Amino acid sequence: AAYQPDVHMYIQSTNSYLDPESRLTSQYINIRVSSINSACSDFQIRLNSSDYNDLSNKVSGPILNVKNVVFQQSISDQFEEAFREEVTQNGLYLTDRPERSVLGVYMLCLM
Repeated sequence: AAYQPDVHMYIQSTNSYLDPESRLTSQYINIRVSSINSACSDFQIRLNSSDYNDLSNKVSGPILNVKNVVFQQSISDQFEEAFREEVTQNGLYLTDRPERSVLGVYMLCLM
């Protein structure tokens, strides 16, 4: 058995899956758990990214992200990513009316 004080946890990668029915994306984080006890083999944890904070709060040591893997930790993060993708797909809208330009700048500040 691997005991918490004897392990190091490393984020390895992420995988995203699109549910064709709901059209929602789920992201999973792959975490490698290595024990300093030679009798214990390394193993992987596959965790929904929205559950990352729960795991992080429950383990005694840090979960290291040495590869700087980017993942979404909350529903807000997922919304922000979807919003960004949608905005990049939209074309530019040019106007001569200054009040519309200010609105566009304001929307960018929200991001």
